[in-house]
Amino acid sequence: MTTYAEVSALIPDTKISREAVSYHGELVVFEVPAHAMVEQPGLGMWHIDTAGRVRALMSTPFDWPEWHANHKGKRVTLT
Repeated sequence: MTTYAEVSALIPDTKISREAVSYHGELVVFEVPAHAMVEQPGLGMWHIDTAGRVRALMSTPFDWPEWHANHKGKRVTLT
């Protein structure tokens, strides 16, 4: 499993939540807004594929990769 430190290094200058969604080895992670007092996901979402490529996701699932419609994700906590 990918660690919180590894994921944070892939998305510099962005604080991410430790809560993520896993889709067969690919991750969707959530940005924590700078003004949040506690670690709650904000509007920013990031997709990390199995090769470690990162791209921003739009806020609607219709803009997400095809696997999102075909597979149920599993909530994970990055350690």
